Amino acid sequence: MKNKFLYKLRSGKNPKFIYYAINACRLLMPKFFFRMRLHNRLETLSRRNDRTYIEQRVNYYNKLTGPIKLPSTAPHLAEHKIGKQKVYFFDTYQYTRWFPVRFQWGFCPGDVTYIPQYPSIVKSRPLTLHNENSVIMKLDKVRHFIFVNDKKTFESKKNMVIFRGKVKGKTSRKKFMEMYFHHPMCDLGDVSKNTTDPKEWQTEKKTIQEHLDYKFILALEGNDVASNLKWVMSSNSIAVMPQPTCETWFMEGTLIPNYHYIEIKPDFSDLESRLQYYIEHIDERIEYLCEYVHSQGQSIELDFSVNSIIEIWDWYVKQIKIERYTRSELEEIAKEYPQWIREEIISDDIKLSYETLAICSDVAIYFAEVFRRQNENDISWGFFTKPKKQYSVNEPVLLGFIGNDCLNPRRTVYHCTLHYIDCEKRFTLYEMYKVWKKKVETNK
Repeated sequence: MKNKFLYKLRSGKNPKFIYYAINACRLLMPKFFFRMRLHNRLETLSRRNDRTYIEQRVNYYNKLTGPIKLPSTAPHLAEHKIGKQKVYFFDTYQYTRWFPVRFQWGFCPGDVTYIPQYPSIVKSRPLTLHNENSVIMKLDKVRHFIFVNDKKTFESKKNMVIFRGKVKGKTSRKKFMEMYFHHPMCDLGDVSKNTTDPKEWQTEKKTIQEHLDYKFILALEGNDVASNLKWVMSSNSIAVMPQPTCETWFMEGTLIPNYHYIEIKPDFSDLESRLQYYIEHIDERIEYLCEYVHSQGQSIELDFSVNSIIEIWDWYVKQIKIERYTRSELEEIAKEYPQWIREEIISDDIKLSYETLAICSDVAIYFAEVFRRQNENDISWGFFTKPKKQYSVNEPVLLGFIGNDCLNPRRTVYHCTLHYIDCEKRFTLYEMYKVWKKKVETNK
């Protein structure tokens, strides 16, 4: 986004002027007011229903098991003054104001990837043994703790991984750019300033909402942790990264690979195979569909016969629920299509519910797999990367039809669904099967 002011308004990040305004007000409040209430505030813990959970979190952040005598050189709270790293001052002052200024403490502001010599408050610590001197607090939260309300379903997103971040001085990010910058499944860009890295890497920043157009979002560590990981995990996209080497208040060390995020090797060599697994894991999706159909009390046998397409369609249309798109939502969707069809897309405001879209996606996979198995000598799964304006680029499709045509099952079932809703003469999935079957027979 070229307009920097417009980017700041639409970035999706926490507005810093609000953060600074709140903290300026905190400075105006007398400290003794909080010190008088400290005992009573701590007493409230015993009455909380979530006491056990709180204590578990506290013990995770603070691994010290007993009293520790700090060295005489450790600073006193009276010396805690605002400096260059203002957010670290404000985020700790919120709590230090509750305690007498004669108390000593250890404090390491910034991106900490080492273990302090004595127990100290830190934003981040390395995931290593014997890191108990690193006591984590929720610091630099205005930058790191962002969460989103993602209204885009995973199935509707692009089958690509996106990265926008600073590469300058960050070895792992530079290596990734060198390996995958030209890869058709990757949309990568370096937003560093005054860098000597390749000029073709340089690009404008993207807003968080623009990131959410992609199924996969790269979360590569910079100086310590990947700052985008929190909002990525709150979205309907999937974080892609090696196992973390540092952690913050977000407890990155507790994340489970291939459950909370897609794990790739530290050398990034398996990126494509890991993404393809989540794009094309057909058997698992069909199994989910079978379980869901049976949970609805239906006895449909998904045996990959042509007749089963008729049965699954008859069941599916009874599950359809619709909503309505806003004009802005339609304009965003239209951007993914060629120019010639955008007006038609914008004119149709019917919106399928999230549940319907999820079922639609699984029905599409089943439909395609039936077609492939019934025509396995001619038809196979695949995807293509050119031309970029083609609406099925980088999406799983069936290949092998006459004229190098391809069948995009997700879009086929989606449009059959809309046709079913809108028209008196309703297309069925079986009719679409017959249409595409002729394209196979003609190819022989």
